[in-house]
Amino acid sequence: MASENDSQRPRLLSLPVEILQRIAGYTTCSDIFSLFLTHRNLYAACNDRLLFKHIAENMHTHNQAKLSSEFIQASKWSDGHVLLHAGNLQDTIKTAYATERLLKITSGEDPLLEIRSGEYGYHLDFHEWLPHLIALRHPLTYSLSPIPYLNLFLKMGLKNKGRYQGASHLDSSADLPSLERFPHMGQTSQSQYQNLSSFDSSFTNLGFIVLATFLLKAELGVEVFTPLLLDVETTVHGDVFEGLVRNVPGNIEMGGVHSLDFVQCSAINVAMMGAILTNDFIVQAGNGSPLPLLNRTPLHEWMNVPPVYTESSVDTFSMCHVRKMVNPDFLAGNWEGYYSDHRAARRWRWFPSGLKLDAKMCNIRLNAREPGEGDIARLSRDFSRLISPGSDADLPMDEQGDEIKVVIDPSGGKDQHGYFTLSGFVSRQGEVWIVKTYSQHGWTWRWRGRVMPFGIVGAWGRFNEGGSFGGYFWIWKTEWTGF
Repeated sequence: MASENDSQRPRLLSLPVEILQRIAGYTTCSDIFSLFLTHRNLYAACNDRLLFKHIAENMHTHNQAKLSSEFIQASKWSDGHVLLHAGNLQDTIKTAYATERLLKITSGEDPLLEIRSGEYGYHLDFHEWLPHLIALRHPLTYSLSPIPYLNLFLKMGLKNKGRYQGASHLDSSADLPSLERFPHMGQTSQSQYQNLSSFDSSFTNLGFIVLATFLLKAELGVEVFTPLLLDVETTVHGDVFEGLVRNVPGNIEMGGVHSLDFVQCSAINVAMMGAILTNDFIVQAGNGSPLPLLNRTPLHEWMNVPPVYTESSVDTFSMCHVRKMVNPDFLAGNWEGYYSDHRAARRWRWFPSGLKLDAKMCNIRLNAREPGEGDIARLSRDFSRLISPGSDADLPMDEQGDEIKVVIDPSGGKDQHGYFTLSGFVSRQGEVWIVKTYSQHGWTWRWRGRVMPFGIVGAWGRFNEGGSFGGYFWIWKTEWTGF
């Protein structure tokens, strides 16, 4: 029997709704779910979109004592409005739960705990929410270590010659899943997603996580970044990065420089990052971070980041950068980056330990514009003449040239071999066709790649000799480095 003192104590249900919501705002999504089960009045009081929005935005500031890293940023989640400003109650709850999952990882939980082995590979649960929060620079993401994700990415890329089967690709009888398995995003046309049948969006999204977490660490200075470089050098050898791009679907070196899909370019991007980080000359140059900085790459401005934990969030995220980046206003400006040279290795039929990088390409000024009258016919003629006979069907254009989105007029740049020009075009699907011509020597190289979240990535080689392979490249906007 309850005592008289017990009856005089204030009950939770007797508190005003405003006080209940204020108390709940200091808890987690799971705690509120438990409250829902205790009494319908608590459910009515706390099942509120603004409450879950507050939790998603401020959970990291209420749980500083639980965090294992001293580098957690306690500032407001400034980019969170992308998911939270106009989201409905259900999407807001999902975002709040995603931030709780992130909090558990940064509090010491195994970051790969959600991975489950399957008959055809791995089920990656975190790809339904983690890349979204990283792209929107949630403060907790600064404490994520990229090493576990890098090791998983390499394992996935090397497994079965790169034919990784993600959670959405479990039908082993179909190498090319139909477009019906990839729901469209917004008003994007079906042609925007025609490449989804040839790459694993889970692999691409994991590559984004690897790249972004390294770039986040680069912002925190040499005290954090230098030990990370040592971890990369001691745990991952350069030849592993080389093996990664050799084993991703469609052997680029042996097949020549033909059309590259997003999964191949994701592997190239991570391999090039590894080559840069393990290159002592580049890292010890003393010019700051050798990579772009995420705080200078506002991804939310050119990525249509989809809601977390939705049926299509995995597939749409891997392509959500394309529509805004395939734009003259975005592509025009100053770029820089690196390329690797594999010609000697191919000539002697051996592969070096790691990717051999030449000196940085710098002062690249891309002159980008929308296609005008006569451009389609000229580009079709010029590029059909340069590629191997019978390959003009690979050109991403139809009779009206609707697939060409951006024309790259001759644009200057410089590397260790001298001045060069870049010219070509970018398709609506983010495919890049560029010709690199050296002004003094007259050398001509063909670039094929994709517009990726952190720049333009691909492979280069000759136009003749069956499209022979030369190496890889990765360029990014100079303004992203901050130097």
